Amino acid sequence: GLKTVRLDGGDPEEKRVEIRRYFHDVADMFEKLHGMLAAPEAFFVRHEPLRHPPIFYIGHTASFFMNKLVLGKFLPAHLRVDPEIEMQTAVGVDENDWDDLEAAHYAWPTATEAAANPQRAEAFLARYVEYRQKI
Repeated sequence: GLKTVRLDGGDPEEKRVEIRRYFHDVADMFEKLHGMLAAPEAFFVRHEPLRHPPIFYIGHTASFFMNKLVLGKFLPAHLRVDPEIEMQTAVGVDENDWDDLEAAHYAWPTATEAAANPQRAEAFLARYVEYRQKI
C-alpha cells in the first residue's frame, strides 16, 4: 500500500519530489477505481442525491492542491493549469444539501447530454485526467 509522506526531517527538495510522487501514486490508484465505470456517460450521473457525479471527484484532488498553492502564494494565479476545472471542482464534497449540486452551475455535461453525445463526454473526461497529470 501507499504510505503517507512524513513531513518531518529530510532535505526539502527531496521531500518535494516525494510529495509529488505520492500525489500521483494516489491519483493513479483513484483513477484505476474509476476504471470499473463501463462508459464515459457514467462519469456524469449523480449516483447519490447528495453527491456530485464522479467527474467532479476526478478533478477535485488536483484542483485542491492547485488552489492551496495559489492561496498560499506558492504559485502565481496566472500559472494555474486549468482555471475552469479548478473553480468547478473547488467546492466541498460534504453530504450537505447546501453544497452546490445544481448541474447547470457546472461546465461538464449532464448525464442526459453525456448519453446523447458520448464522444463529448469522453473528451471532457480526458480533459480532467490530463489536467491531473499536468499538476
